[in-house]
Amino acid sequence: MKLIRSALGCWPDYTRLEKAVEQQAVPAVVTGLSGIHKCCIIASLCQKTGRKALVLAADEAEGQRFCEDLAALGLRPVSYPLRDFNFRDTAGTSHEYERLRLEALSKLQSGGCDCIVACMDAALQYTMGPSELEKRLFSVEAGGQMEIDELLGALVNCGYTREDQIEGPGQFSHRGGIVDFFSPNDTAPVRAEFWGDEIDSLSYFDIENQRRTDPVDSVILAPCVEVIPEKPEILAQKIEKLAASLRGKTAPKAKEILHSEADKLKNGLRIGSLDKFITSVYPEAATLFDYFPAEDSLLFFSEGNKLKERMRTSLWQWGEDLKSYLSDGLLCKGLDKYGEDWEYALGKAQQTPTLFLDL
Repeated sequence: MKLIRSALGCWPDYTRLEKAVEQQAVPAVVTGLSGIHKCCIIASLCQKTGRKALVLAADEAEGQRFCEDLAALGLRPVSYPLRDFNFRDTAGTSHEYERLRLEALSKLQSGGCDCIVACMDAALQYTMGPSELEKRLFSVEAGGQMEIDELLGALVNCGYTREDQIEGPGQFSHRGGIVDFFSPNDTAPVRAEFWGDEIDSLSYFDIENQRRTDPVDSVILAPCVEVIPEKPEILAQKIEKLAASLRGKTAPKAKEILHSEADKLKNGLRIGSLDKFITSVYPEAATLFDYFPAEDSLLFFSEGNKLKERMRTSLWQWGEDLKSYLSDGLLCKGLDKYGEDWEYALGKAQQTPTLFLDL
């Protein structure tokens, strides 16, 4: 990377670009760049300024190439995928992409990465805000003082489900003085063995044979779902209030569904459609952009016209899907927005040092 930075330093246009970033004379547009040239500029500016980067790729294929090339140039990039919100109260929903998103955000918050790569539609989807995530990141240390109930409470607060035996991320089990859990941040589940109110040992273990493998000094427990109501009974009250306000021909269907979901929450049951209430659980709606404060971040828009077109297509598709959701009573007025638009992204570009990188 030193060789590349040295070569870039001999390029007058790059020197002017570097000064523009330092002097906040941005947004700026750089054209005539191939994919690897974009990555060289991104990596060089990040290492020069010490800022975190949000890289917005034209599509998933370009995003994957960016991750590979930026890693080769010395950065620690993480991919942030698009996910489908679940609006039906089903039990067998996959949270794979949700967990990948939370893994990326958790690593960014804890200093485990310095660059996130995403497509524009993924970056503009609503998610858990930085302050909400921060208060749910929970450190577990070998030899630390902690009651078992404190760890179990943290797991529930992070959206984990209790199982007899762990089979994948987002699950935990408890038997005697042993608590097993699988955080999205880790590649293997962790076993915490207690001796009274002290964590006697922490170690990874194999899901297949349940045997311990490598010991570990500490782990960060991260949320495994994006929508976690702190007080389900308060969410139930909000849902009932919303149901009472509905009018129109689709109102009866929507009210029936909403009352069913509220009743489950009041009875301490989990519902599979929590995604639809993200703006009720988190009144301050957040996107990936909110994890990149202007004072210590850089934004990179790759192929601005393609990003804009992708958002246009994405919003058109959402409009078509929303008609069906409203007709079926799955969504209603007040529960019909789950992301921001292109203008919002441009507004962020005006607030944070931003470069538009084009061919």
